[in-house]
Amino acid sequence: MKDKNISIKNTFLVKSLSFINTEKVEGNFTLKPSLGICFNKLSDDCWETLISVKIQDTKENEFPFNLETTIALVSKFENNSFTKEELINYLKISSVNILFPYVRSAITNITTAVMVAPVFLPILDVHKATKNLKIPELENND
Repeated sequence: MKDKNISIKNTFLVKSLSFINTEKVEGNFTLKPSLGICFNKLSDDCWETLISVKIQDTKENEFPFNLETTIALVSKFENNSFTKEELINYLKISSVNILFPYVRSAITNITTAVMVAPVFLPILDVHKATKNLKIPELENND
């Protein structure tokens, strides 16, 4: 495979971050975060990867707070000639691998800052998490 001159300018954006204390101080709490990953085409040379995490206090799973965040990685491709397959691989694997540590850090930092027990999300198996995701602008929904 021929080496390519790859130039990608990445920008990180915190789209939303909310923390609501439910004031539950006693109990055996189990962390059950829900994770969402999606991709948006912003222009011919610019894509957005979004990772959303929700930690919620529910009747089925009581938790001492509700936390929601959505963080974006905006990737602008300059002087590139990615094939469709390379772009899909970059978005599904590389962009998620780049972004997820920032999501983990944001959640740990906000829980530490509000003086509750810090939350450490587990490491993400990106291949497994993105295996069945489709990028509508690039892949058919067959």
